Amino acid sequence: MKIFVWDEHFVTGLELVDEQHHFLIDLINKFGDSLIASKSMEDAELVSVFDQLKDYAKYHFSAEETLMRECAVEPRHIDMHIRHHEDFLNQVTLMWNARTTLAKPVEALHGFLCAWLAFHVLGVDQDMARQIALIRAGKTSGEAFEIAQTPLDSSVDRLLTALRNLYAELTEQNHNLASINGRLGESMKELRCLHNVTALITSADKAQRDIMGEVVQLMPQGWFYPEITCARIVFQGQQFATGNFRETPWKLGADILVGGILAGTLEVYYLEQKPARDEGPFLQEERVLLNTLASELGAMVKRKAAEEESKRYVTELEVAFMSSVEIATHLGELRDPYTAEHQRRVAQIAFAIGAELGWNARRQEGLRVAGNLHDIGQFAIPAEVVGKPGKLSTLMYELVKGHARIGYDVLKGVKFPWPVAEIALQHHERMDGSGYPQGLKGEAILIEARIIAVADVIEAMSSHRPYRRALGIDKALEEIERGRGSLYDTTVADACLRLFREKGYSIPE
Repeated sequence: MKIFVWDEHFVTGLELVDEQHHFLIDLINKFGDSLIASKSMEDAELVSVFDQLKDYAKYHFSAEETLMRECAVEPRHIDMHIRHHEDFLNQVTLMWNARTTLAKPVEALHGFLCAWLAFHVLGVDQDMARQIALIRAGKTSGEAFEIAQTPLDSSVDRLLTALRNLYAELTEQNHNLASINGRLGESMKELRCLHNVTALITSADKAQRDIMGEVVQLMPQGWFYPEITCARIVFQGQQFATGNFRETPWKLGADILVGGILAGTLEVYYLEQKPARDEGPFLQEERVLLNTLASELGAMVKRKAAEEESKRYVTELEVAFMSSVEIATHLGELRDPYTAEHQRRVAQIAFAIGAELGWNARRQEGLRVAGNLHDIGQFAIPAEVVGKPGKLSTLMYELVKGHARIGYDVLKGVKFPWPVAEIALQHHERMDGSGYPQGLKGEAILIEARIIAVADVIEAMSSHRPYRRALGIDKALEEIERGRGSLYDTTVADACLRLFREKGYSIPE
């Protein structure tokens, strides 16, 4: 659909100008068709046509300005004409860049182009053409300029006045839009800066010093002129600054308070003077941003201190807790050195299997604790039964089997961070349900208990006992291989076999 149709009303009598105007009108019509047809303001064809329009306008303006100088048109008109060209390029670029924020971008853009083209071609360029014609007819540039100021017939003059007013109104709206978008852009910069800093200071895996160093590098991104912005954090005698930092008269600062006590300062400087904005060279939003960053850093320091105190407290508890475990183990050694040594070695084997499975340090520590306590129920069984040489009677065997339940009863009241009591209860369960005391099968058995079960068999078979000689590690590994999948968890068995046969692991003495 053609908004403009080339006819005699557009003709200026200047062949070069008319030819370029005709092409420019065709481009604006094409841009209008693309605007109407596009589903998105980002369509490649629409963007391409806009770029053509802008580039051709620059070419056309340059040609007109050259022609006016060659024809000695009055400088006052040339200056006005050039300003009109520059204004168009600025306005249409501003509107294009703001297209995503316009409520009706198609109507706004197309309306602006139509208003400009009508006013420029029918008004400004016709004035230029009249002056060139008068100069060629013998008038001076000044005379031609004054004659061109004389209104044409009243109807044409009223039309041009209306077009001029429309163009002026659209230009004013465009300036307002650019201002709003500028403010919006600044707000987005400030929000991004605050978001990035907040994400950084809530990082659990970063030290306080590292956070301060990275925050100061992020800060200039939130200011209106980031390329000439530098920043510094002074905190508890330490200084963190951007690479371009230097003190200047154009400063914005905020205090870092920790628990109401001054602990440091945030400072932002402009490296050169800029126009005063709000109450100085900085925006009010930037003042709010700096105060917010200072508040966030103060809260971070307070939180980190609390976390460190909590970690120290937890560490002290864990040390006391593990000391209690060692005391229990030591007391067991005094009564039954064989069982105590067995538990210690099972704990070491289970720990190694956990590492082979890729478990983290905390889960491995749980295996170590459970290994050291899994047979604690044995200490309640008479020593003459536990250490009896030869085969046990059925009654004695049932008594020994009870150690799993006794161990559970002893441990269940202790609030371990791992399921130690349940592991002690289940370490004689087997994958096919043939174990004791509950006859659990497969996944119903805790994975930690499945690991302790394998470690228990390895240690028991490879070590000396009062009732038999050691069978050796090879026999123990053969047993695990034989019972893989039926008695012992497949993944755990494979990790154990790999550990001993491929990686050369040996049971610590």
